[in-house]
Amino acid sequence: MKEQICLFTPVHKGLRHALAHATMIASSLDYEKDADLKQFLLKWDEIVELLHFHAVNEDSHVQLPLEKFQPILAQKLEAEHELAEDMLEDVVQVSLSLSDADKNSRKELGIRFVKTLNRFVAMYLTHLETEESEVMPALRETLTLEELQQLSANMRSAVPSNLMMKYLHYMLPAMNIHERVQMLTAIQQNTAEEAFNTILTIAANTLSADDWKELQTKLAQTV
Repeated sequence: MKEQICLFTPVHKGLRHALAHATMIASSLDYEKDADLKQFLLKWDEIVELLHFHAVNEDSHVQLPLEKFQPILAQKLEAEHELAEDMLEDVVQVSLSLSDADKNSRKELGIRFVKTLNRFVAMYLTHLETEESEVMPALRETLTLEELQQLSANMRSAVPSNLMMKYLHYMLPAMNIHERVQMLTAIQQNTAEEAFNTILTIAANTLSADDWKELQTKLAQTV
């Protein structure tokens, strides 16, 4: 049971999905097209918001027990978070330049944006692996089952509802059917019907027709 608790996997799947989508669009985008660029930058701003909050949430809940029981690993995690924030800020600055640039400047800025984004993503994916392969096992070794459950609950409850909806746009398509059913069943038990219906709408809009149909069938079986 204790081994099954993971603070990171669901949200990390969503963040990997978001970054993969962003790099794909950024690489193929015609930066001289106003509407396409505006749409992409709005989506990128949303991803940045999710990345920032994820880091803050981890710093608020994971850093303290690590500093207490695994100080060397805590230092490594803090250093990675600082590097990730610095590299993400580099990407953000290029995106801000793009939003203000005239069409003649956008092609070169677009190339710069893609390169800067790719550097960040390469670092960030390695950072996510650190959390999953080093931080999570360390927490399992040092915290009781009850403490892990409380830590997980605290991290989930810290996410504002509007941000959670944004996370779900990326998390749901990146999860397998078992993870979707497990997560949505737990959410349904602690969420008002109207809010849960909003989540189901997100699932319907982000999943393939076959995946959405399978999810509906599995959820009906859990009632």
